[in-house]
Amino acid sequence: MNRLRYAWPVLMTLVIVCYAVWFVGTELTLYHADQVTYWSYSLNLAHSLVTRPLAAVFAIARSVAEMDLNLLPAVPIAAALAVFGGSRLAYVVSVISVYGLAAMASSMFALCSVGRGLDLGKRELAPWAAWGAVLTLSTIWRPIFIGYLGIGGVALGCLVLGLYLGESPSQRSTKTLLIVGFLAALLMIFRRWYGFWSLAFGVMVVVDATWSFVADRDLSRGALRRALRTPLIVAAAGLGTLLVLSPVITFQRLTTDYSDRFSAYSADLSLFQRLASVVHEYGLGLIALVLGAWLVIVREPATRRIAVLLAVQLIVAYAAMVSVQDHSPQHWYLYAPAALLLLGLGLLCLESTLQGMKAAVHVGLVLLLIAVTSAAAIYVPAASWLVKPLGPIVPGNRLEPEVRDDLAEIDRMMRFLDQRLETEPGYTYVLASSDTLSEHVLAFTELSLGTSYRATRTILQSSHVDKRDGFPVGLLDATTVLVAEPVQLHLDPADQQVIAIPAESFLDGRNIARAFRRLEQDFTLQGGVRVVVFARTRPNRPDEVRELSDLLAAAYPDRPEIFRP
Repeated sequence: MNRLRYAWPVLMTLVIVCYAVWFVGTELTLYHADQVTYWSYSLNLAHSLVTRPLAAVFAIARSVAEMDLNLLPAVPIAAALAVFGGSRLAYVVSVISVYGLAAMASSMFALCSVGRGLDLGKRELAPWAAWGAVLTLSTIWRPIFIGYLGIGGVALGCLVLGLYLGESPSQRSTKTLLIVGFLAALLMIFRRWYGFWSLAFGVMVVVDATWSFVADRDLSRGALRRALRTPLIVAAAGLGTLLVLSPVITFQRLTTDYSDRFSAYSADLSLFQRLASVVHEYGLGLIALVLGAWLVIVREPATRRIAVLLAVQLIVAYAAMVSVQDHSPQHWYLYAPAALLLLGLGLLCLESTLQGMKAAVHVGLVLLLIAVTSAAAIYVPAASWLVKPLGPIVPGNRLEPEVRDDLAEIDRMMRFLDQRLETEPGYTYVLASSDTLSEHVLAFTELSLGTSYRATRTILQSSHVDKRDGFPVGLLDATTVLVAEPVQLHLDPADQQVIAIPAESFLDGRNIARAFRRLEQDFTLQGGVRVVVFARTRPNRPDEVRELSDLLAAAYPDRPEIFRP
């Protein structure tokens, strides 16, 4: 049993890998956008590491310094794919085995570190409490199967919390604080949106320093210097790391209004609607457990400070996130490190207060029931009969293998585009932005289906979101344009005019569409979506481009980057 308490991350990884084999083997779909981005990055990097390792290292460093979506998260996954191949299953299993295992191990480290620092009694129970926390927070695995690798940031976040909260303010060494600052900055580099986590952690550090200063009741300059020491060292280490490793992208992030750039992804929701989205993600049962754990921790004088600090970190991270955009599946990782630590600490504190084995068994059964029903609600399609009556008690997001019924038609369309390249070589622009059709859907068909098409390498990057992508300049270079009918959008049409206006122009034969002819060949995809093909007959005249610009300017009169090529 003593060995098993440290082996559970490996055992749990094996169970999740077995589920991945079933899930990926059942799924038959076309991956797109974030579902495929880091799979593609990792696969290309794996090839470079094998064939040109030095160039790959320089590419990684350059991407970290200059790219918003960099190669750093792909490095360990690429190493695994170089050995096991680049299939979807190899990618998903690699994310589970590398980042999932790291997240579990680091959560156990954080709990053991904090428990040891607080002297919570039976330290040997800390690994079991960490296992109970990971088992209960079953929502953390769902994004992996969609294609995200953000769980790697959970590992870094747990390390930061374990190192920082594992020592009392008076005992923290400069070395520890430097490492904490470095890891918090590395987390921001790992994925941009983890910057909300690091920002919230910084606020937590300042609150902690203020708490210590007030609690000491010493208003001398020496006491103030001691209180400022921690936040200043952490901030200096973090900022220094960002300036050394990613100076260009750090400047860009500091000078970019992301709330404006990503406004299309932010709905104007009331507080009640915000709370409803949290309930939908986690379920009332899991939320009640986290709140219950917090109440248990805040009651104990030894853990009260940590309970308050973790609450500050969670609240600030959430407020910062929703001030910019709504959550996609990966963004919920922002709250996993604090939630795992709260659940684990709650179990440790509860164990010391339970009277007798009977009470412990009852608590264990309640935790197991919530964990099993939550996991079944998310991962087991056949369990819908069980979880449906539970409603908001369990998580509302289901994970089911996606199976498309139009793959034969997709294959026919790609072969048609290949044939066009033989007679009319050039680039293809996809005027559509939905799960059914987009340039990502077609550009990554080879990865999704294991096929080979020449046309995938000629598909231009489309403009999807007005404020993020700007004018659809690729249309002016395209030889072939694919237009979906009805027009395919995935956001509010008001935020996707760079798709909607040109698509309607092509379907109506206006402005830049006059330089194209409509081909007789068309294709029907899932949901009855019809794909119409247009072939260029001549270059666009300035007046045709100006007509399109005028239409976009009517929607965005003060945004020249949207209406000017």
